[in-house]
Amino acid sequence: MRLLVDSFYDHVQQDALSGPVFNGFAHVNGASHLPAMYDFRSSVLPGTSRCKGQPFPKHIPLPVGVAHFQRWLQLFYQPVDEHFSGTRTVEAKARALSIATLFEPRLSPRPALSVL
Repeated sequence: MRLLVDSFYDHVQQDALSGPVFNGFAHVNGASHLPAMYDFRSSVLPGTSRCKGQPFPKHIPLPVGVAHFQRWLQLFYQPVDEHFSGTRTVEAKARALSIATLFEPRLSPRPALSVL
């Protein structure tokens, strides 16, 4: 799991779209963030219960939109394909898509409603 998470975050940090959010706006501290991600990924992939807490609220202030989620999925799928095969690959991608599908509409800016 560490290999997947480390590889993914290496790609995120270097990415032109995701890097500024991760490195700049969020000021992610790898020493504390990565162990939490190891636990999170371990809980959603093999089905352990190592991850406790609610990840969504921490993402609310991030300046992200649809393009960020699309890129996040691309960046996640790449190390999944490199390090997994078979049903694990399908399951990892399905879980990532499920997370993105839940988070994206709640975090992406939407135009304000107007009265006609």
